[in-house]
Amino acid sequence: MTARPASGAVGCEFSTLVPLRDGSAVRIRAIRPDDKRRLLGHFSRLSERSVYQRFFGVKRELTPEDLTHLTELDFVDAVGLVATVGAGDDERILGVGRYFVDPTPAGTPRRAEVAFAVEDAHQGRGIATRLLEQLLPFARQSRVAALEADVLSDNVHMLHLFSRMGFQTASSRHGVVRLSLPSEPQEQRRSA
Repeated sequence: MTARPASGAVGCEFSTLVPLRDGSAVRIRAIRPDDKRRLLGHFSRLSERSVYQRFFGVKRELTPEDLTHLTELDFVDAVGLVATVGAGDDERILGVGRYFVDPTPAGTPRRAEVAFAVEDAHQGRGIATRLLEQLLPFARQSRVAALEADVLSDNVHMLHLFSRMGFQTASSRHGVVRLSLPSEPQEQRRSA
């Protein structure tokens, strides 16, 4: 159940309701500049371990610069989606998935770094999987050849998710596993 995204300004309006493993549903929508307060709330509900696994170090708060960087996106080179419940002032972010395109010389395939953060109380429900499923069409439309992720080798849940979604190990050094997933399915790449 993947909705067709639109890049650029229209991508900022992306929103779809998706089912989770437990039969409940979440809204996955484009992150917006007015999500700064919600994102702070989401960050405050992450355990120290989840923050460490996401940022590869201790991070006690999101700065105003972090919040701008994470919520004011162009939906071409930077795409961010949130999984939410509730509406209006009661809307709450349960998970975040995003990618940022790596700068590359002209003529080289575009690659993007993908990352996720899901509240500890909601991990294991399929939220990161649903976020990734919704990010892939944005990557294809923006001509991103591959999504890549760096994952700590002890983060077995994310390694399992990425493996299930088709990511392949590109390298492993100093406790960090580098994974890569072409944005186009294998069949489409062969016929292109």
